[in-house]
Amino acid sequence: LLEEGEVDFVIATSPLYSPSIEWRTLIEERLVVLMCRDNPLASKPLIQADQLQGQKFVVMRSAFHPEGEYAGFFHDEHIQPQPSFVTNEFETMVAMVELDIGIAVVSQETANKLLSNSKRKLAAVLIDTNYTGRTVGLARLKGHYFTKAVQELFDYAIQYFQMERPSHL
Repeated sequence: LLEEGEVDFVIATSPLYSPSIEWRTLIEERLVVLMCRDNPLASKPLIQADQLQGQKFVVMRSAFHPEGEYAGFFHDEHIQPQPSFVTNEFETMVAMVELDIGIAVVSQETANKLLSNSKRKLAAVLIDTNYTGRTVGLARLKGHYFTKAVQELFDYAIQYFQMERPSHL
């Protein structure tokens, strides 16, 4: 749609590469292990990727798929996750983690949102990896004219992602 001029710009969660597209990375999220507060890993300041080997995972079916959101992380770190529970629902995944059915790998932003609710029985620890959880950015067609309203929305999107967010990690 972008290359056909159907949309002015796109906010995407992975970079768009094309000679006709200008990409601007807004954030690169780190990965964390989400777990029940009682999990022994919860007391660690940082988790090494190899510490995840042999752990039971609660996973979203879409993220666990070979083309899923975190498949690259597991592949790059040579981890064969053992699913203890697979679901299509994010809230079900979080509930199973709270019940200590397993751990989950999520983005730091997602973990911060979950940890902001003090009623949650969750902990999250950053993973020591160079793999980024999710890249959010803006893509626009090179040389495409923006109306004043579109330019204001584009600028607002940049400012929004540059805002400081509270961190619970």
